[in-house]
Amino acid sequence: MMPRQQGMALAISLIFLAMVSLLAMASMQGALLQEKMAGNQKESQQALQAAEAGLRAAERYLEAGNLGPYDNSAGLYEFVTVAVDPTSVSTAWRTYANSGLAGRAPEYFIERLPYTQAGNESLAVDEPIGERRLYRITARGFGLSDESRVLLQSTYSR
Repeated sequence: MMPRQQGMALAISLIFLAMVSLLAMASMQGALLQEKMAGNQKESQQALQAAEAGLRAAERYLEAGNLGPYDNSAGLYEFVTVAVDPTSVSTAWRTYANSGLAGRAPEYFIERLPYTQAGNESLAVDEPIGERRLYRITARGFGLSDESRVLLQSTYSR
């Protein structure tokens, strides 16, 4: 005759199974969080690359001798007293359609700043420094979704 069992093996097995299940769920949550962080980092990097492409496109536009008209439309602004607000809905942006990047094309606008007179601080001997026209370029880039955005700004001298 077999000894009568009390069922302790079953209780211990169920407790052990519950602990292993909790451990597995916690590790899955950690893996999912890391996957989301990697995806967000990729989106952010893609938006940064797009914004940099927009800055380069605006600089090429200025290098090509496109000097106007800066009539506060079509992404060309004349700086008067207040800088253009890049977060405003009414701000007109120029689109860099040939960026070759996935997602929404980068956009930029150019503000023509007043002439500035540099001091006589030339590194070349006896070479005068004349007036320079400064341009403030603001570019925004997007990731694969429009939710990830990067805004960059640079100053260009001509």
